[in-house]
Amino acid sequence: NITAEVETPTVRTLRLSNDGNILYFGGTFSHVNDSSRINIAAYDLENNELLSWNPSVGAIGTFQWFVNDIKITQSDSIVFVGGSFIEVGGEEQRHLAALDAFSGELLPFLNLHFNDAVRSLVLDEQSNQIYVGGQFSQVENVNTGRLVRIDLNSGNVIPWSINVNSTVMSMEINSNNNILYLGGFFSNISGTQRAGLAAINPSSGTLLGFEASIPQGVESIALSQDDSILYVGGMFRHINNEARVRLGAIQTSNSQLTDWTPGANGTIFCMHLSEDGESLYIGGQYRRIGKTRRGLAAIDMATGLATDWDPNENMDFMQAPPAYNSLAINFEDSTLYVSGLFSKIGEGTRNNIAALDLYTGDLKDWVPEVFGNILGSYYSMQNNRLYISGFFTSINGQNRNRLAAFDMPSGELSDWNPNANNAVAGIYPSHDDSLMFVRGGFSQIGGVNVNNLTSLDALTGEPTGWAPSPNGGVFSFALPQQGNTIFIGGNFSTIGGQFRKGVAEIDLSTGLATAWDADLTRPNFNPEAAALLLIEEDSF
Repeated sequence: NITAEVETPTVRTLRLSNDGNILYFGGTFSHVNDSSRINIAAYDLENNELLSWNPSVGAIGTFQWFVNDIKITQSDSIVFVGGSFIEVGGEEQRHLAALDAFSGELLPFLNLHFNDAVRSLVLDEQSNQIYVGGQFSQVENVNTGRLVRIDLNSGNVIPWSINVNSTVMSMEINSNNNILYLGGFFSNISGTQRAGLAAINPSSGTLLGFEASIPQGVESIALSQDDSILYVGGMFRHINNEARVRLGAIQTSNSQLTDWTPGANGTIFCMHLSEDGESLYIGGQYRRIGKTRRGLAAIDMATGLATDWDPNENMDFMQAPPAYNSLAINFEDSTLYVSGLFSKIGEGTRNNIAALDLYTGDLKDWVPEVFGNILGSYYSMQNNRLYISGFFTSINGQNRNRLAAFDMPSGELSDWNPNANNAVAGIYPSHDDSLMFVRGGFSQIGGVNVNNLTSLDALTGEPTGWAPSPNGGVFSFALPQQGNTIFIGGNFSTIGGQFRKGVAEIDLSTGLATAWDADLTRPNFNPEAAALLLIEEDSF
């Protein structure tokens, strides 16, 4: 029973011990079976009980912290953890940690400060090194790019020349041939173009000739047992300008695509090979993958077709597809562990984490639960408050419709209660934190008619009367350091009845669009501005 006090409880990663007896899981949560477990826990599969192992990665009430990846030494003695966090067990530890697998204590030999989240880990015990990829760009205030290697004897970063220009999401190593494969959202490595996928020599950091262009990015990669094929998954529709819908297979020897084209009509989040290498289990959010399969499928590696394995065979096709974010397999007892965002698998109720028979797809008797949905947040040091927005309607048994705040450091629910009548997707501060700008699908806040965009008093929650009234969604904000205006981007076409397509500048006093008009166009559709970046003189 996995829950959280405020945040959206999520299991992001699963890792079995090498003896198959313990399942480690990490993500964003605060309790398991009513016991405090901050973002990471361990479950005894033999005795079907939560272990007392409790490293506490992050802190209660700070839902921005999470665990992304877990790796375990072959001896099952050390657990490596990567994610977004700044403390472990109350001690400062930024985004990467080594934990004692028996006591849960933080091990002091790995104490490096990363400046942003870690997404993926590869443990190479042959060389006694760990490779770390993610969103960070500095380690110990030294520029590193998004990929580093660490000597586990000294705990220090080993210098090399590799520099990845954007997020590394997934990694696989071929230790026999000394090749480290990278998947992510990068476009350049050490000055050479590599779009979403690359291979490097992990000893020297030299970029290798392996090259397959996936500009839309890669979420997950997996090597075949013989290391001859690299399987990739993500949101992409093309590889090397050839149609490959969210799944593809690339020969590692020559970077050529294979004919394996299962295709999927939704996102692929995770993959895991069967023990014999004949099937690839795929989790994501989709309805079809060659055949009707709702988020989970097994693909025959020879034909590229979905096998008969179908845990969600009886699910209504028109029902919104669940999202499966992580897979782990215990081959000894034929169990596939899945986690993500779902409430049912097959005929059984399971909230966001479940165990399936690897061969039949039947549910096993393991019933944890996860609840919650928060879309936006902001922590105000000025007001000592954590502001949140989303779909929720109550917190701690009290009515809080889509907007709420917590007084810090007590963590108690504040009486700040604006009361929105529909989802609030984002919350943003004014420069002095006296106002909170909110965007979403609402038409009223606090009984006042306001469409999709408004500002609230940061102390009382009262609407200020500022009501630009865009006729569509607002996706992004940019607030200049000087002046009295704000820029917004979205899929609107008017602001208060004035034509402004996709992007607009709005007066913070009147709520009216200024004369500034970028006049975006998009053939046959309304234009959309999903993200804005404002660069000002002397802003650095």
